[in-house]
Amino acid sequence: GDYQAAIDGLSNLLRSVEDPVLQLRARATKVNVLSISARYNEAFALLTTMLESLKSVSDPDAREQALGVAALLYNQVEQYSLGLEYAELLIKEDWQARGACKGGQLKFEALYKSGRLASQLEAAEAAIVACSASGEFVRANLIRTYIARFYVEQNRLEDALALLDAHHAEVASTRYTILISEFDALRAHIANSLGRSQDAKRF
Repeated sequence: GDYQAAIDGLSNLLRSVEDPVLQLRARATKVNVLSISARYNEAFALLTTMLESLKSVSDPDAREQALGVAALLYNQVEQYSLGLEYAELLIKEDWQARGACKGGQLKFEALYKSGRLASQLEAAEAAIVACSASGEFVRANLIRTYIARFYVEQNRLEDALALLDAHHAEVASTRYTILISEFDALRAHIANSLGRSQDAKRF
């Protein structure tokens, strides 16, 4: 996409609005666009301002957006303890009962990528249930990819493949290309590792 145009538009909006909620939303969106375009220095500079302004905003929807953006950015740059901190805040605030899923997906990403998922598998399953109950099937299956990758690292290849196969149709129904590609690539990798090259070619 045209990230620069989006950034410029958000910068103009921030100069023209005084409402703290709109400012927080615009900052959160701009941080997200900057991080997607890998402009991390600018993203972190604005993140500091955004988190400071978060203290004076009580609007739960805007707070949810800002906390999610903070957790996502910290996970992207491998600062998983901070990612986990903001994911836990998202879970705690739990606006419209969405915290367990939205915060949970970011929490278990941080835990998996920092090597701390082993003791949290039951909690991860609970987050999947929460996501599925609210129709958040992309987030539910992102959490499943963390569990499957953990199984692979533990040499539980059959368990990993069974988990992914059981939910492949659900993933396909999301039409979310990135998730579908990740699921298929992971299934193919596991099938190859199990010596099932013909199965791997189907994915």
